[in-house]
Amino acid sequence: ARMSINICGHVKYPGSYLVYDEIDMLTCLSMAGGPLKGAKLSKVLIISKDGFVRTIDLDKNNFTKLQLKPHDTIKVDEKISHIILTKTSIISVLLQLTNVMLTALN
Repeated sequence: ARMSINICGHVKYPGSYLVYDEIDMLTCLSMAGGPLKGAKLSKVLIISKDGFVRTIDLDKNNFTKLQLKPHDTIKVDEKISHIILTKTSIISVLLQLTNVMLTALN
């Protein structure tokens, strides 16, 4: 039998996938193209249709007995440090604006 699983967040191809009942977590993430660089693998969320949330640490490999259910959503977040490092242009713009304002005040 098949079931629908949602994969969202910091993965290459987020979306809904039709998978086999006995699928494991790593295969699901592989179908979505895998986690992107900077993904927070120590805190992957599995959100059930009823709202129940499980936190999985993929770094510690404690997910082998994990059973996915129909309509579960796997959510992979991005590390804060990666967000800051990849969005440095925002910091640069803010520094330039500060410099312009300080120059204008003098």
